[in-house]
Amino acid sequence: MKVGVLIIGSLRWEDGTDGIRKKWREERLIVGKEVKVQVPICYGRKSSSRGDTYTMVFSSQDSPLGTALLVPCKYEIESKESLVEEAEALWKAESPSPSRSKIGGNSSDPWGCVGIMFREKGNDFGWSAHFRAVGQSPVEPVVTADGILNFEIPWLKANGDSSYQPDVILAIANKPESPLPTPKTIATAWITNRKDEPGKDYENYFFRDVEHGIQTPDDDEIWKIIKSEKPKWLANNEYKKAIKILEGKN
Repeated sequence: MKVGVLIIGSLRWEDGTDGIRKKWREERLIVGKEVKVQVPICYGRKSSSRGDTYTMVFSSQDSPLGTALLVPCKYEIESKESLVEEAEALWKAESPSPSRSKIGGNSSDPWGCVGIMFREKGNDFGWSAHFRAVGQSPVEPVVTADGILNFEIPWLKANGDSSYQPDVILAIANKPESPLPTPKTIATAWITNRKDEPGKDYENYFFRDVEHGIQTPDDDEIWKIIKSEKPKWLANNEYKKAIKILEGKN
């Protein structure tokens, strides 16, 4: 079975601790074949490692759609073991810290997990049984108790290449805040947190997402708020490409 990873946020562009995400992309993915797909996403998780600013999460099925990236995996799935191996590699890229189940956060802090979607209903290669057997807590309502992604996306061909018809899609689902933050709250967190201190460029997360084609339905409003406040870091040359996209000039 052909496999793809549905990516939102920094898994696409961040190197990660000791380069683990970069290595995962190089070893596991065919990045040049990625395609954009419409999915329900938003900035909804407060990240302590990013100064309590917000990162991207999948939202419920009936939420407005944004744009994520579907990236083909290099290797096909031939068994339950190879499916679990791919899922564990994805979770390790997301969270290098040891995890009891290796496909998600532990029971005391179920902040995220791997969810899976199958094109053909029926045979799930033992994934649901494995998800339950390791005691993995789901991230509801996005991931069910069986470890299945609880929303629909088109099953696309990559860049017109008819050989790419994924049978399985994997994704990381992280637990959102409740209630979800507003665009004003999201933008203000980036604006007020920075204070022009070294290592505080957490707004980089927003601009890198946009640069790589990953966008939420709230991006226009978030951008208007940031632009109106005119923070000094808007002059950062690294943000020029993303700003052109946000301004509709690219």
